[in-house]
Amino acid sequence: MNTYRVCFVAGLVLVLTGCGVAEFLIKRTISNLEQKVATEIKDYADFTPAQERHIDQIAYRIASRIRGERLPLLVQHLELLASEIEQEQRISADAWRTLTLFLESPVALSDKPDLIHLIADLTYDMTQEQRDSTITNVEQMYEKRLENLQASSPDDRNDKILKMTRRAFNELGLSRSRAQWKSAREFLSARESYLPLEIEAAQRNYERFIGLLRTRGDSRQAYRRDFLDAWRLAEQPYVKRAPATWQKNFLVSHEMVSRLLQDVDVDEAQEAAYELREYAALLTELSWTSGQAELTFADADCASGCL
Repeated sequence: MNTYRVCFVAGLVLVLTGCGVAEFLIKRTISNLEQKVATEIKDYADFTPAQERHIDQIAYRIASRIRGERLPLLVQHLELLASEIEQEQRISADAWRTLTLFLESPVALSDKPDLIHLIADLTYDMTQEQRDSTITNVEQMYEKRLENLQASSPDDRNDKILKMTRRAFNELGLSRSRAQWKSAREFLSARESYLPLEIEAAQRNYERFIGLLRTRGDSRQAYRRDFLDAWRLAEQPYVKRAPATWQKNFLVSHEMVSRLLQDVDVDEAQEAAYELREYAALLTELSWTSGQAELTFADADCASGCL
């Protein structure tokens, strides 16, 4: 497994979103995805052996979702980009739009209610001590997240997007001039910042989930419903939360990349397409077919429930 290539793909998709969500998707598929997800959940509190088996089931379900469904979709998007660059030396607005929409919600668990219900059941059945520990950890994560957002600026985000775009182009063999990069950075200044929305979402999600941790409500069924509603709201992409801003930023990003590609020659295009297909092949190696995902989850379920 070429770890460098995986990290580069993380940077490549980061260009499109300007945030760290896509990086989570890629880096945690390098190896032991299930173990990493389970460990992150188990770090919230001291869980019993039965609860840890429940967490292992959640981790396998998330891994199945990512490797069995989401990564194959990302592969399709990368292969489409490769074909367009190779054949037309450009990326169409339609291809850019579908990829950008995908990367805004790369994991997207809320359309799997039974999986979210598993997570809700874990929190519903926590002891008071476990709840207190989880609340403390969530509060610390929220404070750090809010501090980072408040310390950021639109210029910081645009500089990061340009840096990753430049790295992506260089790795694909698409060297651009200093004047072209300067022009690209100036073009990015037309983007509207998502920072106010990010801060608002961080505060809202914190309040919703802290409330669910503190109060279980009248029944498990009602708790599951409220937990799923909160999860869906947390996953809501910018295209739904701020459609006008999203459309403007999409047009800016597509125009910027189009300008950077406008004088690419055939040889450069072929090399870039080859590299994109190499990255797509790597993600294919990391993916599961649906049959493999089901088999792995069945084995995990037996291992956790039969030992």
